[in-house]
Amino acid sequence: MVDRNRKDSLQLLRVQNDLNSIALAMRDMLDTTEPYPLTAWTAQFERIHQDLDTGLKLEENLAGANRTPEQRLYLSQAVGAILGRGEPDVRAGAERQGAEAREQIRLSLQARQQALSTAVSRLLVGNNEGEELAAARIAQIYDGVQRQLLFFIR
Repeated sequence: MVDRNRKDSLQLLRVQNDLNSIALAMRDMLDTTEPYPLTAWTAQFERIHQDLDTGLKLEENLAGANRTPEQRLYLSQAVGAILGRGEPDVRAGAERQGAEAREQIRLSLQARQQALSTAVSRLLVGNNEGEELAAARIAQIYDGVQRQLLFFIR
């Protein structure tokens, strides 16, 4: 159980890293001093999308009973909202005026990314608390075994 929880935490850290990469890419996209059109970030978003998708699938398998159905649904919907809107906004940047596309990113995508990042952070905190409880329980078991051994030896 402890090992599974740690692997789940590693996948959540992977997801959090991908979300931070998305945030950095959006920050760069919104920087008007950059000479690049919004379509220049398409490949980066696609790469992050693939890694995020893979990480979430692995995390879902590892999370098991640690997640409520509501948490799973929220996580999948929030990621879908970012990925489903992020890449089209980048691609549509070439068709729309740059300022309009950048405003859409600023108003919509950044808020969704921040909310999802917060949710993933909460899941990580929950995993850490679960690990602490499991470690305390394991220590109690070892203490009990040690007491029983001392009782039998005396």
